[in-house]
Amino acid sequence: MEPRTIPEIAEAIDLLKECENAPPLSEDIGRKFLLGIDGLEGHLTKNRDSPHREFIQNVKVAYTRSLLKRLPSLMNKADVRVLGQYIPPVLRVQKEAGQVMDEYPEVENALYDLQQRVERHHLQKK
Repeated sequence: MEPRTIPEIAEAIDLLKECENAPPLSEDIGRKFLLGIDGLEGHLTKNRDSPHREFIQNVKVAYTRSLLKRLPSLMNKADVRVLGQYIPPVLRVQKEAGQVMDEYPEVENALYDLQQRVERHHLQKK
């Protein structure tokens, strides 16, 4: 069976595609990304012997790359509250994010800058 024909995988990929096609500063990118990842991981949890494990891993890496490659160009354009939505997805897919950062050092630098901005923002709020 083709993995894209399995409803929960197809729905998860649709959510991830929405993130990829949404304007970079959309406020629900982080939430939709996490829902998509949850759908993929939910399939693997329910189907421990799934023959689609490698396909799902490749999908996670591809959409993590797509999400994170946006960051460098957004760093000077957006408020930290909007950019902060990128942090939960990165924390959720640390392995995949690490692969992307290895490929694209500018993403790693942008994530470090984002982390610093978020920390400063939280300190200012106190």
